[in-house]
Amino acid sequence: MKSGTAAACARLVEKLGGVVVRMIFPIELEGFKARGNALKAYAVESLVRYEGK
Repeated sequence: MKSGTAAACARLVEKLGGVVVRMIFPIELEGFKARGNALKAYAVESLVRYEGK
């Protein structure tokens, strides 16, 4: 899931009254820089982190 899609999902949950406590991904592609951009407002955890895209 790309960072834009994950951020859009989080915004939808919040719009519907939910609270995003943490985002957990099996794989994170660090090349997208999602932690510092689209997901910077959320606690993000990933099992595996790869440098590329």
